[in-house]
Amino acid sequence: MLSPLIISAFIQTTITEGIFATSIACIFSMKMYSYIISNEKLNLIQYNLYLWLPCLICQPNQMIFKKKTNFIQIIKYIINSSVIILWDLYYIMYEIQPNYIHEGLAKFIINYSFRLGILIVINHYLIFDYILGLFMEITKVENLVFYEDWWNADGFGTLNRKWNKQVHNFLKINIYQRLSKNGKNMKALIITYLITALLHEYCINVTLKTVRFYFLIFSCAQFILIPYQKYIPFPRYILFSLVLFGNSLMIYLYTHY
Repeated sequence: MLSPLIISAFIQTTITEGIFATSIACIFSMKMYSYIISNEKLNLIQYNLYLWLPCLICQPNQMIFKKKTNFIQIIKYIINSSVIILWDLYYIMYEIQPNYIHEGLAKFIINYSFRLGILIVINHYLIFDYILGLFMEITKVENLVFYEDWWNADGFGTLNRKWNKQVHNFLKINIYQRLSKNGKNMKALIITYLITALLHEYCINVTLKTVRFYFLIFSCAQFILIPYQKYIPFPRYILFSLVLFGNSLMIYLYTHY
């Protein structure tokens, strides 16, 4: 995971290159960590297959594989992914980046936060439905779940569990359960939350070449509110406001302050 940090520090990279480098570093570091602490013993072929599987938990015995690859589905995934990526690049480079960087916070919220929020949601489906779906089809695994109905979440905890199932499962199995020996453990939960926030901070700061901790601050605030969720209404308009505007606000903070 240090390689993208070194590359970012000494080599001029674009945001796209930074996102790619940090994503690859995090994914393979998490997969290798999961394998190291597991009791699995894979041969070279099995280990290489595991590295290509779109999962972060080393549990080969629980994988269900189909016999044939659907090449038509692969072509669909590639076409859909390419269309969204091209639209992303155009939208970011020509619609958002030249303008919003000079806007104040109020104008940014009015003019760009909703559009950036939509962009983030679309890319959520790009990653989990098309790109990871492509790897599922190539490796012929068929029982992986990447997200659940996060749009029906009734609180921050539920939203975190459903937004990215693979990362959630990695943290739950490899971090939380190993630290928590007897059921629920607040110390284990705090450490797990902290690791989650620091992983996000790593990706954001290396990509943008900054040293800021806004995500960590927001994560801590979110963690404090979780025990009181049953007393706090969490209607869907608040959920969608957080998804659409919260992420956009984070982007603004990291690029302006």
